[in-house]
Amino acid sequence: MTNQISTVDFHGQPISVIPHNNQLYVAIKPICENMGIQWHAQRKRIQRDEVLSSVESIMDSTAADGKNYKYTCLPLEFINGWLFGVDTNRVKPEIRENILQYKRECFKVLSDYWQKGFSVNPRSPISPDSFQQLSCLIEGKVKSLPDKSRRSAIARIWRQLHRAFDVKSGHDLTEDQLPEARNFIAAYAVKGEWLPRQESLLPDSCSSISLPRHKGWHEYRADELCGPDTYLTATSHLIRTLLQAKKSQEPLQVKEISAVVEEVKAMRHLLELSQRPPKSLSKVPRSYLQG
Repeated sequence: MTNQISTVDFHGQPISVIPHNNQLYVAIKPICENMGIQWHAQRKRIQRDEVLSSVESIMDSTAADGKNYKYTCLPLEFINGWLFGVDTNRVKPEIRENILQYKRECFKVLSDYWQKGFSVNPRSPISPDSFQQLSCLIEGKVKSLPDKSRRSAIARIWRQLHRAFDVKSGHDLTEDQLPEARNFIAAYAVKGEWLPRQESLLPDSCSSISLPRHKGWHEYRADELCGPDTYLTATSHLIRTLLQAKKSQEPLQVKEISAVVEEVKAMRHLLELSQRPPKSLSKVPRSYLQG
């Protein structure tokens, strides 16, 4: 029986799949051609792998030209593992960085799964538990206000949060935005908004940010300051907070940024190291070279 090809989303990219027996199969050869890697080499790698070879299937399907072809396929849930083993030096230069970023994320996912017992896709919408965390944080911020002011204060904080992250609802936030959203709520000062007008310019009426130094510049590694996790750095957090304050037109008080100072020092040091010329062999004593 010939199977009809359909399309599904895979990490933000459409790929062709072949439905069969309530399972989706992916033809490997077209993916190899799009990535610029040799199909025959990947076929041999699949056959050498005990796990991949055990789920490999040859499927008959009708292509866009109306002709029937045989495809070597893997189940959709095994494509992540196959891609994880692709040699990035063999892919097209224009997609190499995407594959490297994907592999870095795979390493982190595996580490989280085995060490923490779970792993979260940072691009997925926040879970109900995460949304409840934000709700509890906001309710905690306004618990000292009079009852009649509390409801309007909660609504205002949610509106400012939506505006800062450019979302229509808190449910539209993603998991990777959750730490920033928590920081936004924690830094939001509500007392000043509900004081009499003549006192509304007190210092505690604006949001604040504090990024104290937690280690010296010489303790930073290069992978902490560049790569897929740079959004966790103090420098990135400061930039995002400043942009959010500009977008929401809310006053912001910067209390402490010594962590940012240390990161800048570390980046400057690493840049200087990368620009140093390699030691010339001509300067090495001849006795070391002759062994």
